[in-house]
Amino acid sequence: MADRSRDWFAEVLRSTPERLDLGALLIAARATPGIDPERIVDAGLGELDRLAAQVPDGGRDDERLRVALGDFTGSDEDYLNLSSSLLPRVLRTRRGLPILLSILWTEVARRAGIDAYGVALPGHFIACVGNPETFRADAVDGSRVLVDPWRGGALVSYDRARDIVERAGFAFRRDKIGRAHV
Repeated sequence: MADRSRDWFAEVLRSTPERLDLGALLIAARATPGIDPERIVDAGLGELDRLAAQVPDGGRDDERLRVALGDFTGSDEDYLNLSSSLLPRVLRTRRGLPILLSILWTEVARRAGIDAYGVALPGHFIACVGNPETFRADAVDGSRVLVDPWRGGALVSYDRARDIVERAGFAFRRDKIGRAHV
């Protein structure tokens, strides 16, 4: 990564709120030498904006996102391919690794005015659509749902998430699902 893009990446890492879109695009710039990092970033941000414009106005938030992002998926073969970790390539091929697809979902959600964040489960990374600050653990109202971007945004039940966490030897608390961790 040229000094300019390296400095830019360091600045992005220090920013609040986090800009996962810029960080992921700058990582891709590092992996594709010879292409101007600004070109990669501009094209990637433009595509994320285009996807956000496809999110309909009405309906449940996860369903709205699925309209624009439901054809993004992953497969076991993607783990063997570096390009599955590079956001511009994922935007082109609509295939990627769970964490990158979750970044895609959260960044498109942010642009569409929808609360969403990544959730790390043992061995898998998913997204939560909803605001963690307003979530009520005793309410089953769909205000916060888990989705698996690797499977086109399929819903993940809290029971399924609990099974994944407990099989790994950890305690699961539905009310403690927070930003990027369980």
